[in-house]
Amino acid sequence: AFGSSIPSSKSLITIHLRWGDKGLEMDLVPIDGYINATMNLLSSEERKGSIPVYIYLATEDPHALREFKEKMPHNWRVYSSGPTNA
Repeated sequence: AFGSSIPSSKSLITIHLRWGDKGLEMDLVPIDGYINATMNLLSSEERKGSIPVYIYLATEDPHALREFKEKMPHNWRVYSSGPTNA
């Protein structure tokens, strides 16, 4: 579905960042919570930034995608099929 540009599932972390309408029923988890949880999954080399980290971010909220990209470490590569105006 994503073509050859997305890495294999063995090296891909998938995050479902549900903001949007979820905020109507509960407080939203801040972006830093997603960043920190992802960091806990990484090897020491990935945490240091010496090798790339591949992430598929599932979200329908362009603000969430934009904020995640702004706060993520420089070695993270994000793929998304959600909003295109982030």
